Amino acid sequence: MEFSITDCSDKKISGISAADRNQFKIDVLNHKSGPSPELSVIIPSYNCAATLPETLRSVLAATGKLTIEVIVVNDGSSDETADIAGAILSECNTSWMVLSRPNGGLSAARNTGREVATAPYIAYLDGDDLMAPRAYERMVRYAEKFDCAQVFSRSVVFSDTTLAVRPFYDSEIWDSILGGLQHRQFCPLIEPRVFRTEPKTCARIWKRAYVEEHDLTFPEGRLFEDVGIHSVALAIGGRVGIINEIGLLYREGRSGAITQSKSEGRLDVLSNVSDALDHPAILDLNDECGRNLLAGYMSIINWCRQSIAVQLRHKFLAAQPSLHRKFPKKWVRKLALSDKETARLIAKPTRRTAANHASPRHLFHADQAPNRGCL
Repeated sequence: MEFSITDCSDKKISGISAADRNQFKIDVLNHKSGPSPELSVIIPSYNCAATLPETLRSVLAATGKLTIEVIVVNDGSSDETADIAGAILSECNTSWMVLSRPNGGLSAARNTGREVATAPYIAYLDGDDLMAPRAYERMVRYAEKFDCAQVFSRSVVFSDTTLAVRPFYDSEIWDSILGGLQHRQFCPLIEPRVFRTEPKTCARIWKRAYVEEHDLTFPEGRLFEDVGIHSVALAIGGRVGIINEIGLLYREGRSGAITQSKSEGRLDVLSNVSDALDHPAILDLNDECGRNLLAGYMSIINWCRQSIAVQLRHKFLAAQPSLHRKFPKKWVRKLALSDKETARLIAKPTRRTAANHASPRHLFHADQAPNRGCL
């Protein structure tokens, strides 16, 4: 099997100027033969040597008869992540590349991978999660058939220690949207419930032209980066498809996972929501979509507030009012008709109110902070 090392000096690498590129070791290895890829799978990885082999094998099983390219972005790992990725992929009859860059966090690694992707569809997968067999093939074919900008599959959570599997935290919302159907496609603006769903970047594929046209990049240097891009991508209005089959297997309980962190980085969720609220597509949402969006935002905000270290909680509470003032009042009034407690918390996020408003834990793909392990 022959491979070539392709010069990538003409590639635009996110956050890297031409003058600084010599600081990066960028290996781009491509199989010489075969058709152009139909899907680019971007796998940002930081110290994922233990989990990456299983992740990569699941990706290959998820492609079915698709032609793909696998892009592993080694985000400054101190272990053998890059070497392991190259060793496994070199045995596969598919196009692939391994990019090694200084540690910049999950958002930066995802943006880097997207800049070099070439397929008409892209997918992101963290270096410790798994995909179900043929999941990517089903989503791409569905997107082609119905001209979808995004296609979602269902998700489950599995324990890193016991391997026990259970439904993801927003399963009831997806069940409601599907209404017993095996698949469905729609414009998000006429299906407001979709704005309450968890912002799981890795449970979907995206049309690359849609991502690039609307500059759907991840905010670098922050945690919980999926929150804004999820809502903005829906609000823009591109057709969404849902397939009622398991696609993403989300790993829970791994040591070092960002979702277990109690650090000040949880405040980033407030910045990400604030930025999303400035986007024209969000500002143009109808009241019913806005009500559902606020409910989704507040679930994530409540979880982050409750999970932050106790000594930092006052800082989180102090930062909330300025964000809440950005919420359109008509959305808050609409939300109050169905959820008075959440609307009251928006109006006055005091310690007492927050303590009385315990929300279930919401897990979603949070950002990988520099010098931290993959999720």
